[in-house]
Amino acid sequence: MKNKKGFTLIELLATIVILGILMMFAYPTVLKVVDSNKRDTYVEDAKKFITSVDYQIRSGKYNLERPKINNCIVISLQYLESSEFETPPGGGEYDFTRSFVVLKNVSNEDVYYVRLMEHIKDTTYTGVLMGKRSDLKGAAGRSKVESAVESQLFVVNNANKGKVSTALSKISVSCSSIEKVYYYD
Repeated sequence: MKNKKGFTLIELLATIVILGILMMFAYPTVLKVVDSNKRDTYVEDAKKFITSVDYQIRSGKYNLERPKINNCIVISLQYLESSEFETPPGGGEYDFTRSFVVLKNVSNEDVYYVRLMEHIKDTTYTGVLMGKRSDLKGAAGRSKVESAVESQLFVVNNANKGKVSTALSKISVSCSSIEKVYYYD
């Protein structure tokens, strides 16, 4: 008799069935990890956006002026002309005209709020819809990542100061006035 090496059809089928069962349990876990990592990336990019604005204000590079007490300024991502935001996690592009940071002066202390939205496809956007800097930590930060449609968002410019105020009021923030909006036409 010759010694034939190999697997029988039954052994192969049993292996495939076992792998299928393992994948059935592993797939949802992998999807959760991928989603969690995407959310973390949005949150980290939002924090980086705030840090960039804070640095620009302190350095005076873009002539950004701090607002008076209880007032706000709005800075669009487009205004900063930053190459740091070219690879968002969803495979689309960050919308530089609909993403912005709001700086509110509360008793001479800077309080930052951010919207950082990625244009995924057609009218679909995902990102940090609106969050306060201190809320962008851990699970609380991940909960700030949401999807939106284009009609829920607006382009940052002087004509939309009221829409910025409305977006802030949805998270219980009020500015006495929005002193300036930094954007490019």
